[in-house]
Amino acid sequence: MSRNTESRSPSRTVTRRLAAALAAIVLGLVAAIVPAVSASASGQVVVEVVDQAGNAVVGLDVDFRHASDNTTEVIEASDASGLVTVTLPDDAYFFYVIDGSTDGTSTYGSAYGSVTVSGTDPAPLQLIVNRYVDISGQIDPWTSEMTAAGVEVQLYAYYSSGGFWSGTSFSEVTYDGSYTFPALIFDQPYTLDFEMDEENTPYLDAFLGGFDDPALATQLDGEPGVGFSGLTMSMPPAASISGTVTDINGLPIEGIWIWAEDDPDYNEYVETQTDADGEYTLYVRPGLTYVVHADDWDNDDYVPMTYDGWDGCGCEFDPVTPPASDIDFELVAADTELVIPGVVFDAASELVPDLEVRLFRHVGSAWVLDDVVVSDDGSSLGYPFNFVFYLAESAEFRIQIADSTGKILRIDEGGTSPDLSGAPTSFDPLPACYGDIGIVTDVVFAFVAVDPSTPSGACASLDAGASGGTGGSGSTPAKPRSKAGGSSSVVAPTPTPTPTATPTPSATPRPSASPTPTATPPIEVPPASGSDLWWLLWVAIGTLAIVIVGGVVYVVRRP
Repeated sequence: MSRNTESRSPSRTVTRRLAAALAAIVLGLVAAIVPAVSASASGQVVVEVVDQAGNAVVGLDVDFRHASDNTTEVIEASDASGLVTVTLPDDAYFFYVIDGSTDGTSTYGSAYGSVTVSGTDPAPLQLIVNRYVDISGQIDPWTSEMTAAGVEVQLYAYYSSGGFWSGTSFSEVTYDGSYTFPALIFDQPYTLDFEMDEENTPYLDAFLGGFDDPALATQLDGEPGVGFSGLTMSMPPAASISGTVTDINGLPIEGIWIWAEDDPDYNEYVETQTDADGEYTLYVRPGLTYVVHADDWDNDDYVPMTYDGWDGCGCEFDPVTPPASDIDFELVAADTELVIPGVVFDAASELVPDLEVRLFRHVGSAWVLDDVVVSDDGSSLGYPFNFVFYLAESAEFRIQIADSTGKILRIDEGGTSPDLSGAPTSFDPLPACYGDIGIVTDVVFAFVAVDPSTPSGACASLDAGASGGTGGSGSTPAKPRSKAGGSSSVVAPTPTPTPTATPTPSATPRPSASPTPTATPPIEVPPASGSDLWWLLWVAIGTLAIVIVGGVVYVVRRP
């Protein structure tokens, strides 16, 4: 018997009709959306890529990115005429060439432009890219010393907007006297800086035509896209400072750092280490006066010393004018037991900094100057001490105090003590121009109260009699052999901290970052974006349509 269609369930009929209606709605939406998307407006963009001289650049990739989110729309290379032709949907765009881009034969700096596509084709555009050009020349005369050290050549540009010079490009270190390196050249002045690869060479760093001063250097007039060639440079010769470093027994010390700074500006700085014989040589600029220091930075076994100076801080020094030899150092062991830490204070019991504390040693019938230090505020040694002497040998000592003008101050109170637990032994007589320390065989603490208002002439000098003398009749002041250094511990002082960096000469301004020429500012480019979102929408709508239509068919065909 055939089944009567009129006997079908009313609910199934309603379901069929509802499914058919949903399918019609979905297919209508798809039909409405797809034509609307495919009809989105676009325009053809033409960009001409040329170099600084106006020549077409072939085969250079140009990246077109949406201005709103910096995602890439398309990357296209310039054709045989230097043209890039692309069709872009309506939107605002940036187009880029990134620094270091290449057409296969030349390298270019960064460049960018912008365009807005809005229903019509924009007018043709031009993108000027700056071609790297060669800087080349010769260092003459080339010597074996230069071959061992090597020379780096750096191009400096002058930025008139800021009024400063800045390094822009570097060469590789040259070991044969010739140099070639690429650089971007614009319409501005340039000069070249030649720097030795090592400090310890008989030649000096210099600018082309001038000594470390771009104002004196030969300025090269930059022409966009044109390099410099055939430039010859003669490295200027250095002067030398040399000597030997020994301990107090005359034995050479290897590995002691020696460094020199010019006075008073400290623009010139050079350093080296002593060899196995304790010898060193510094190559410095002639015509300047230098401070020379010795310090055992690596091991801290010896107290630092400034040449014929006072202490490791280099507060005073005998000027060294190169060429100079026999600039010798006799270093005292840092763990010596012969130490005189002390404190100098005023009538109000306040520590007095910046006073000369002079140590005299009894030699024969005379008192000779052995060492001089400068008192501080107590911060380096730890309160209450504000000066210390490290002795090379046991002897009889006395101290004298002077202000910054050299006037000897009167000692009103004071004494010494082998430790800090008991009362000190007072100086006698008092007041006096000096204080007797006595024979030092261990640590001796000194306490000195001075009168800064000492009448003029009251302590103008020491004679060779009871008050002692700086040399005595017929005697010669001894060269200081012990040097003091700041410390937070009196018994085991820490030498002066090692400088962490070589100072850059102030005559050669070196900003932390070289300004980028305004003609081609660098652009930060993030990674390219993923697939177009419209395709994802179409896939989603199509999938939904298939599911719904399949559901309708399933419902209709069910028994």
